[in-house]
Amino acid sequence: MTLNPTTAAVGIGTNSPIDKLHVIGGTRLYQNGLDGINTHLYLANVTNDKAFNFQLNANTSSSVSLNLWSFTSGPGWSNRFTFTQTGALGIGTTTPIDQLHVIGGIRSYKGGLDAISPQLYLGNAGNTKAFSFQLNGAETAMNLWAYNSGWNNRFAFTTSGCLGIGVGNSAPLAYLHVKGPDQGTALYLENTSTITAATQINVVRNDQSTAFSVVNAVQIGKTVYRIWVLEQHILEIKSH
Repeated sequence: MTLNPTTAAVGIGTNSPIDKLHVIGGTRLYQNGLDGINTHLYLANVTNDKAFNFQLNANTSSSVSLNLWSFTSGPGWSNRFTFTQTGALGIGTTTPIDQLHVIGGIRSYKGGLDAISPQLYLGNAGNTKAFSFQLNGAETAMNLWAYNSGWNNRFAFTTSGCLGIGVGNSAPLAYLHVKGPDQGTALYLENTSTITAATQINVVRNDQSTAFSVVNAVQIGKTVYRIWVLEQHILEIKSH
């Protein structure tokens, strides 16, 4: 151990400390009481009205966690995160029930310039199937990509409020733009089995009056589709 009499710096594992305490090597801290919340590392400003406190929470042998508390004059102490022995991290909660448990907002920024850096990536255990949420290169839309032997865009939500659904539909041309596969159903609407007459599609005007609607009904064992325009029944299609 070295003590610099000029700077009052203590060096452990070094002969030239550059801080008040300079350690090269491992540092081990133990609780010195039985209250389970003793300070292990306390960091504060000069006036001691703002501070952080790392501490071990070990009130019971079955519940051990590392907590970070912050202090500001007025509100007092607040828990900022909790890290448990099982590897769960809680932000805004002291009792995380998943590997990452957040109570409060989450904000993510792109970390690269490649225009496809994922901001939220969800994959299976073998990383053979995955979803990736990301901001597009032009920064005009949020895209959801799906991976299954290759990446495909599944939907895009633009800053102008347009939603594009379907493979490759990354630039929707309307508030809802559905692009179907070469063969298959692009849009499927189904009413509940307990309703015998329900509106499948309803387009309303600013005054909430119906401008266009398609109604599915049951008539003597037959399915009937009625199309209304400006509240006038103009077409009826029956199944045989």
